[in-house]
Amino acid sequence: MTNDEKMKLAADARNTEVTARWTMFMLFFAIHSGALSLVLVQLRDVQPNTDVRLYVYFCVVGLMLANLWRQATYRSQKLIDFWHRKMADIEEEQEERKERESRIIKVERKEMIYLERERRIDVFFDPRQPSKVPSPEGVPLYKTLSSLVWIFIFVWFAAFLNFFLLWKFPAVLSNLLGGQT
Repeated sequence: MTNDEKMKLAADARNTEVTARWTMFMLFFAIHSGALSLVLVQLRDVQPNTDVRLYVYFCVVGLMLANLWRQATYRSQKLIDFWHRKMADIEEEQEERKERESRIIKVERKEMIYLERERRIDVFFDPRQPSKVPSPEGVPLYKTLSSLVWIFIFVWFAAFLNFFLLWKFPAVLSNLLGGQT
């Protein structure tokens, strides 16, 4: 397999990971948005003596799914980084091979003369050389996506805590919320 074929495979794998991350993100976002809206609407309408165990269980499942989403986002970013490094290694190997091939051995008057070509191949992306690593301004995308996942975890936990307190301590909450006048 040539280096060009390896580079194409690595680039395709990286692009597949990026596409999978976006698909996964949209799917989890839709699931969590829908489920949270249903649960939070119920939270608004809950009366003190209502059985809320089902909503507590929904919140626990939501927390587990949000944690799964967090782990999948982290894994996805690690795989994308892996393919970036793999592409950089292949490019470095290509550069070294081109430099070796560019040495032309000329035999004149029984002397060996090595001629180096002036041409040098630029490496597109090399994480070992910070000047060649693309550095967009602002917060990286994967950190923004992770922040959104953490926001969902926080909201699920807040809903869980609210329903749990309504389930286990309805009298205390009704007193705190002004049930006694």
